[in-house]
Amino acid sequence: MGNFFKNYFQDVKIRWKLISDSSVEKERRIFAGLELFCFPASLLTLFLLLPLRIAGAQTGWFVLVSPWNHVFDILLSAAIGYITNYIAIEMLFKPYEKSGKHLFSILSLGYWKQGLVPKNKSKIGVELGKQVETKLLNPEQLANDLCDMVMKLLRDKNIIVKIKVTVQTLLKNHENKIIEFLVPRIEASLCETVSRFLTKDKLIEVWDKTVVPQLKNEDNRKLAARQITESLKRRSPELIEVLKSELREIVLNYLSEKLPFGLGAETISNGLVGIINWQDIEVRMCDKLDSESTVELIKAELLTLLNKVEEWANTDVGAAKVDAVVNNMKDKIITLIREFLQEKLPALAGSVLDSESLWQWIENELLPGAEPQIEAFIKTTGKTVIMEKLDISRRIAEAVDKQDVKEFHSMINSIAAQHLGAIQVLGYFLGAIVGTAQIFVK
Repeated sequence: MGNFFKNYFQDVKIRWKLISDSSVEKERRIFAGLELFCFPASLLTLFLLLPLRIAGAQTGWFVLVSPWNHVFDILLSAAIGYITNYIAIEMLFKPYEKSGKHLFSILSLGYWKQGLVPKNKSKIGVELGKQVETKLLNPEQLANDLCDMVMKLLRDKNIIVKIKVTVQTLLKNHENKIIEFLVPRIEASLCETVSRFLTKDKLIEVWDKTVVPQLKNEDNRKLAARQITESLKRRSPELIEVLKSELREIVLNYLSEKLPFGLGAETISNGLVGIINWQDIEVRMCDKLDSESTVELIKAELLTLLNKVEEWANTDVGAAKVDAVVNNMKDKIITLIREFLQEKLPALAGSVLDSESLWQWIENELLPGAEPQIEAFIKTTGKTVIMEKLDISRRIAEAVDKQDVKEFHSMINSIAAQHLGAIQVLGYFLGAIVGTAQIFVK
């Protein structure tokens, strides 16, 4: 009972503030004033005038005469109308918890132990979720709207600029960490690739499938032989100098052994080299290199060399040499990769992040090119995922189930207090109309 009066006086304060607040709409202020009148009038009628009239009728000391008897009948009907509506609205929420000691439980002889809303809160949540999902918020339409919003954002240049600035700032702030994260992983990936593909078997496979077929082709060997002869002709002056030096050395060594004490050996060797027409020898050598017989000889020698290399590679010594070459190449490439990543990647990352051409490529080519695929994904798989994630009915059911009944009651009062009060006030006046009609019926 103490809580009842406490809540009542709080309601009186709230309604009095509404009446005195000129910014509140007129209809709401009128109903607030009528509630301040109807509620105490109904209580006085039911709990004071009605007992007095009953007692007076039994004892004869309190008898109402017309027209006051009719006024009392009207007031009684009005009070019953108001209190009935008041109790019905209260019984929607109270008692909040199951209780056999609550006023409504006592008046209903233990039947009404909990308010209608708290008693069926889970069922209300499930049904409300279904109704909202079916009649108010269609999940498929919501998903379509969200998909359309995403596509509009992808086409909005202002959004792209904001994304660019945000991403650049984020990446720059974490540039060192990103590099620390990327370097060892890129290095490991590249080194693993080199180790997997640069092997003796792969090298032999390339030799067998690429080099050998090319060199065994007669036209290719002839072309190679021509290239060799042309290269030798270009180097003919150097070859002549080598011949001069070798001839001088041979003659000098021979004469040094044959002549007493080698006297005159150097002079004779120099003279012999000097009297030879080396220009003529160079011309003859070039002519010989140009000859078809020389080309055929080199061509045949290439085939012989190719066969010898194949035989040598199949020996234990050759296999070991190939292994050594491959391992040496592998070590050099891996070292080069590590040095490059350590030295170049930080600067490369910074230049890429600041590159305007990168963002122009993203804006002008990547996004427009990816847009059809993105749209197709969003309109199919994406829409399905969104609908599953939205799950409106479940969310509403869970939200209602978690909602505290007192808070929910307070929320309903804050939203619909005017209308609930109007129902109670209208109950008072309807009751009064019914009371008046009963007078004429009598």
